[in-house]
Amino acid sequence: MQANKKPEIFSYEKPLVIVGGGEVDTALLWRFRREGAAIIAADGGANICAEKLIMPDAIIGDMDSIADREYWQDKSKLIEVEEQETTDFEKCLMLSEAPVTIAIGMAGERVDHTLANLDILLRYGSKRRLAIATKEDLIIRVSGAFEFDALPGSRISVLPVAPIKFLRSEGLKYPLDGVELAPGKKVGISNSAETGRFLIEPEEGFDGAYLVAIDRANLEIWTRNKALS
Repeated sequence: MQANKKPEIFSYEKPLVIVGGGEVDTALLWRFRREGAAIIAADGGANICAEKLIMPDAIIGDMDSIADREYWQDKSKLIEVEEQETTDFEKCLMLSEAPVTIAIGMAGERVDHTLANLDILLRYGSKRRLAIATKEDLIIRVSGAFEFDALPGSRISVLPVAPIKFLRSEGLKYPLDGVELAPGKKVGISNSAETGRFLIEPEEGFDGAYLVAIDRANLEIWTRNKALS
């Protein structure tokens, strides 16, 4: 993309799937395609799409990881963004709009990429409905109290990115009432939503964010729950 050319914004009224170059669940990717979701590949994610015979609407990135650029010339839009200040995942978010965005292939291959993508989730999850889906988890950014009608018995993990103390919780096997979590000290992994619905509420005055990882089986519930942010 030329520096003096206004970037194209891909705007959708349906769910958007951003495909990265990490581990991708083929069945999930094809499910999204069958259901009519928009698909954008983040640079090397195009290699995954080619392997799975999925044609994305666009390929966005600095194009340093795409295996066969010529293959895509008449199959998808190639949007090259040469600057190195942002990752390919972030470039896709900057150049797209959708009511809900699910990123896959953003974890598993490299730890540094996984951590960077979680950081992007933290930053952009306040601006749009965004989640990272892995083979096992659905990871979302939460701010303030969080209530969710999960499938009974779903695994729930609460991952702090700053010190946080919880006022109360409901529906969890291991209550978070009065529990303090902090990076490098204590995290809340492998909890369980015993009957499905659960609530976690930080103490009054906490205005930061934290991550919640839920069993990926809850993806459809999260996607259709427009009350979540």
